[in-house]
Amino acid sequence: MGIRLQLLVILLVVLGGFFCQAQQISVDNFKAVPIDRAERVKDKRVIDLYMKDEGYSFSTQAQDIEVRNGDGFARLIVNRDVKFIKISHPQFGTLNWRIPVSKLKSRKLYSAEIVSPISLEYKRQHQWLSITSPYKNAIVIIDSLYKRINRDGLQLLLPIGKHTIKGMAPFFKDRVDTIELKLEGTYEYRLSLEPYYSYLRVSHNADSMNIRIDNKEESMKSLARMRLAAGKHHLYAKHKDMEYSVEFELRPSEFKEITLDTGDFRKKGAKVKRETEKSPEVTTIQETEASYAIVDSVQVTIKAFDEHCGIYINNEYVKDGVWSGYLSNGDYLVYNKRDGLSSKPIFVHVGEQDRLDISLNSPASNYGDLNIESNVMNADIYMDGWLVGRTPFIIKDVDASIEHSIVIRKDGYKLVERRFRITPNDETRILLTLQKK
Repeated sequence: MGIRLQLLVILLVVLGGFFCQAQQISVDNFKAVPIDRAERVKDKRVIDLYMKDEGYSFSTQAQDIEVRNGDGFARLIVNRDVKFIKISHPQFGTLNWRIPVSKLKSRKLYSAEIVSPISLEYKRQHQWLSITSPYKNAIVIIDSLYKRINRDGLQLLLPIGKHTIKGMAPFFKDRVDTIELKLEGTYEYRLSLEPYYSYLRVSHNADSMNIRIDNKEESMKSLARMRLAAGKHHLYAKHKDMEYSVEFELRPSEFKEITLDTGDFRKKGAKVKRETEKSPEVTTIQETEASYAIVDSVQVTIKAFDEHCGIYINNEYVKDGVWSGYLSNGDYLVYNKRDGLSSKPIFVHVGEQDRLDISLNSPASNYGDLNIESNVMNADIYMDGWLVGRTPFIIKDVDASIEHSIVIRKDGYKLVERRFRITPNDETRILLTLQKK
C-alpha cells in the first residue's frame, strides 16, 4: 500500500508539472483563407503555425505529419481527419492543441499563431508587402512563393530583408526586381511591365498612296494599327510622281501616329532629304543647395538610457547613446528605443534656455506593435481618432496600458470599428473585414 501511494504521488507531481508547462503555450488567431492550387497537397490538409521563438516540434497521435519549416512559421501537412496536434518546446513545455473546426477542407489554407511567454524580448521580424497591378491575370513569384494578383491587389507578410520579385502577365515581358522590406512601414510595389511591342498608325490626305515601313510595302489596313518593335524605323511614301521619307523612333509600349500631307512631298527623282523627328527640348533644373543659419536655437544634449538605445526626436531617429546639437524654439517629442521596446515619450519645450540637458528612462515593456490586416487594400486606418496609415499596416509602439479604438473605412464599404488592448512587448495581429454597402 505504501509503494502504491508513493507511485501515485510521483505520478501527480509529473502530471502537475506537465500541465503547468502546458499552460505556458497557447494558440491564437486561427483562421482559414482560400488556398492557391499550387500550394495544395493531394489527400492532405495544410496548416501554417506562426511563432516568434525557435525550437518547437509537432506531432499527432498514431498519424504521420510532415513539417516544412519556413522563416517564422512551420507548415504542417496533416491527414484530413486530424483533431489534435501536440506542440512541444524545451523551455515552454507542451500543449495538446485541439483544432477548432470539425473538419479540415482541402480548398482552405489554415493558419494560427503560437503564443509563448513574453519573458523574452520581442523583436519584430516581418513587414507587409502590398502589390498592385493594372494587368489582367498577372502573377508574381516572391522568392519561391507563387501568387496571383487579384483585382484588389495582393497583401503578404514577409520577413524583414531583401526579396526577389518576378512579375508576369500575358503579352508582356517578364520583370525581375529586388526589394528590401524594413521596419519603418508597408512596402508598396506596383507591377509595371513592358509590352512585347509598340504600335504605329499612319494616315494621309490622298486618295491612294504607296507606303513602305523599313523597306517593306504595307497596306492601309495594316497601317491602321501596326505592331513594331521599339527602336528606330524608316518610313517611305510615294504619291504619283512625289515621294517622302522620314526616320522615326518608337519608345517601348508607345502608340505613335504619323499623318502624311502631300504638301510635304518632293518631286520623284529629286534628292530626298531624310528627315528625323525632332526631339523635344529638355529643360534641366539645377538644384541649388540652400544654407540655413541657426536662428533662435538652443544647444541640447540628450542621453539615452544606455549606449544601445536609439534616440528619437519627433519620431525621427538621430543617434544611439548620446546626441548633442541645436534645436530651434518650439515643442519636441523625445524618447529612446531598443529592440522593439520604447520609453514613455516626454514633451520638451525649447525656449529661452541657454542650454538643455535631457536624460531618458529605460525602454519599458508596456508598449507593443499592432499588425492590422483587412480583406480590402488601402483602407484608411484611424487609431483613437487619428489617421495612422492604410491597410495592411503595422502600428509601432502602441501603449499597452490603455484601451484603443481602431476604425477602418473606404469609399463603397461599411465602416468597421473595434476596441481592444494589445499585448505588451509583443505584436498583436487583428483582421478587420469590410463589407460593401
